[in-house]
Amino acid sequence: NSFLVKNIIFAFFILLEVDFSLEAHAGADTECTDLESHHIDFSVGSSSMLALTWREFDVDLHHGGFTISGLPLKIQERANSGEGTGLIVWDGSIVLAKFLEHNFAFPQLQGKKVLELGAGTGLVGLAAAFLGAENVFLTDLEYTLQNMRANADLNKPNTRNHVDVYELDWLKVSGRNKSEDDDAIKVLRNLSDCDMILAADVVWVEELILPLVASIDKILTSKATMYMSYQSRSLRADTKLFDLMDTHRLDYEEVDRASFHPDFVSKRIKIYKITRRN
Repeated sequence: NSFLVKNIIFAFFILLEVDFSLEAHAGADTECTDLESHHIDFSVGSSSMLALTWREFDVDLHHGGFTISGLPLKIQERANSGEGTGLIVWDGSIVLAKFLEHNFAFPQLQGKKVLELGAGTGLVGLAAAFLGAENVFLTDLEYTLQNMRANADLNKPNTRNHVDVYELDWLKVSGRNKSEDDDAIKVLRNLSDCDMILAADVVWVEELILPLVASIDKILTSKATMYMSYQSRSLRADTKLFDLMDTHRLDYEEVDRASFHPDFVSKRIKIYKITRRN
């Protein structure tokens, strides 16, 4: 019927907006696309479809075709579940995981504590565990945790040390939900002495930029370094993100693409190194 046709067309244009935003806006200030708010129900019964971007890197995540230090890193996904974007692997995670492999070969992370924010499936944090990190903490919203724990268990033979999974809602950490959540703050305090913080393609919703930066501000110490893969989807969101980093005295610099793994370079994806300003 016409309603279904309109929804399919709408989904198609969302797909184009997300995938080609860098080329399409050509300097114009476009609105940030929130995929979760544009969840479109093509359901028959309870099944539904989310308008998702195509994956630039054709890697076999399910059967061990994706490797870190020569070891198969397996990830199970729950695509088109309608639960949220954190149940599939995005290109930013693949690029950041291979960047770690290319720049922090074993045993450079040995003895280090590593935290991943917005970990989703846990791919990037698990890559750090493969590279010898002493403790790895994967954090995200509650709906991702079961799948994330399953992926941690799936890769236990190749994670050299401990991998722990925690719920961490940036809104609760930042106090945007009227009051700061004691449990969220407690988690952050327990993780505040990490040596490295990782985040892959976590800027989707403009309203979550402030809670994200506030969370980084609470956990990034002067001894720690953060690496964040980033795909621009809106000039306004870009400006807000980096202005807030300046406000919170967080220094950031774009990593030269020459430092990326040569087989995993994308013109759409940048990596930023973020540190605490003295």
